[in-house]
Amino acid sequence: MLVFSGKGEARRETEQAAWKERSIDGAWDFELVPTLDNRYGDYEQPPYDGFVGAQARFFRFSQGEREKMVTRLEEAYLLKLGPLPRAADDAVLALGRIAPGMAVELDGKAYAFTEYEFSLRYGLSHDAGPQGSYHGLKGRLTDDFLALGRKVITQANSNSYYAPEDEGNFYYIYTTVTVGEQMAAFPKIGSMRPDAFWLDGKPASLDKVILTRGTHTLLLRYGHAGRGCFVLDRCRQTAPRTIPLATSWYENETLLPLTPYPEHRHIICRFAFDVPPGAYRLRFAAKGEVVRVTAGGEEASVSRDGERYTAGLPSVRETACEAVIELLPARGAYESALDIVNVDCGRGLLEPGDWARVDALACYSGGARYERRMALPEAKELVLDLGEAGCSAEVFVGGESAGVCMTAPYRFDLTKWAGSEQDVAVEVYNTLFNHYRTIQTQYNKRPQQSGLLGPVRLLSR
Repeated sequence: MLVFSGKGEARRETEQAAWKERSIDGAWDFELVPTLDNRYGDYEQPPYDGFVGAQARFFRFSQGEREKMVTRLEEAYLLKLGPLPRAADDAVLALGRIAPGMAVELDGKAYAFTEYEFSLRYGLSHDAGPQGSYHGLKGRLTDDFLALGRKVITQANSNSYYAPEDEGNFYYIYTTVTVGEQMAAFPKIGSMRPDAFWLDGKPASLDKVILTRGTHTLLLRYGHAGRGCFVLDRCRQTAPRTIPLATSWYENETLLPLTPYPEHRHIICRFAFDVPPGAYRLRFAAKGEVVRVTAGGEEASVSRDGERYTAGLPSVRETACEAVIELLPARGAYESALDIVNVDCGRGLLEPGDWARVDALACYSGGARYERRMALPEAKELVLDLGEAGCSAEVFVGGESAGVCMTAPYRFDLTKWAGSEQDVAVEVYNTLFNHYRTIQTQYNKRPQQSGLLGPVRLLSR
């Protein structure tokens, strides 16, 4: 390094000794420090006296041969075909009972039905409805969960509409309904009217249908892009909304359950997710009958109060591990049968790295404390280098703060403790970014790296 004096002369600064490095490898004692106080419902509805901690909202779902990742309360209530270059009524009707992957051929090209997922509570993922001239749902979600066409974003990523697609402008929507007795039902189609509607393969009225006992197929054709919905209601008049930040269809007792998988009613649903170190209890709501809960392969003791369940794990999980909830679903609620799983945690062990890679911490915003015993070497200068952290970090040595860093480099002067053995703790806090994934927004589709990321080193000279 060259240093210039006031006279314009240059001199070489005395070279300092090179740093000696010692890697701090292995796991740290790890414990969450939740910060989101929800007594007023600022972060979740309804309000409760407590802090938002570890929660599982994304699951590895399986039911029979079906396997996929699911988001809490989302369900494939429908199957979708399209876009198609033109209508193909005869070919689609000839398929009869339809399943994903079943296809029709047009002009030598095969077009297959795929699952169409949404939430009866939150609507369409990442597009819950118009948000006005600035970002935010304004307390209301649209009932139009069916979006056909090419999504076009307007007003600085706050609003959207659906335009015709280059591949074509025709779509088919398929599902089934099962009833235990003969009844009348009223289709609700929202802002977009289908061009045709078939009940059990025969043209039907969009005003009212008569359903006999048993399972019925429902097929709609749309010849245009746009946004609407399709539900069957036992009442002509839609019931008023009673739950905040929800569509009119959520917990609507007069709605008939729709599913393209009526034969799956008696097949166990399996929800798998990773729990953080220190996990000792799961609390969740489920539609159906929970038959088994495990963590790390060990079975938990389960108690029930209506739709709410508590599963006490057989022991505190020292490290992150997979938890599995198995349940016999209610009719028409398979992958949406499981709501948020709250994970109560104590102290465990975690190696440096992104805590959001643990499923139950993917939406966690708050803090965590990492702690371990260290033999600090004799040195004239001693520095703890945390590598990377997400996002702020404070280091404590023997309970005394060694400083706070908000950005890299995350380096802390430990010289005053050189030559001693100390309990060293690192408290790391991320931002609200990850919790923001819990609301219906067009942002934050992936979690932000959080926690003590490392690599951690002691530097001395």
